[in-house]
Amino acid sequence: MKICSREYRLKFKKSERGASFYCNGADAQGNGLVEIGDYGDVEFVGGIIIHEALEAILFEDGKRLCPPVNEGDHTRYVFLFDHDYLDGLQNKILDALLTSGFFKLVDGRKKKRKGKK
Repeated sequence: MKICSREYRLKFKKSERGASFYCNGADAQGNGLVEIGDYGDVEFVGGIIIHEALEAILFEDGKRLCPPVNEGDHTRYVFLFDHDYLDGLQNKILDALLTSGFFKLVDGRKKKRKGKK
């Protein structure tokens, strides 16, 4: 999948629970990596991919801040951005989701029938 123009590899580890992303280092072999534990439910996996992709985007864009306390506690990261940043975020999220291979766009708008207004 592609996150902020960087290739991230999706890796499923049946021996693990939870999920994480790496933007570099040994685990990612110098590249991006989204790692997902053993989840059988495809909808749950989709939610995990959304969570990790969004967090990786915010990290790549410098919007994820380390917590002021409990260093090492990943549940306490703070994300900081304004509405102007939010306006462009949807395209990055969409790109990440579509390139993951787990999502596709369908046109859900109602189509007008011929002869009807």
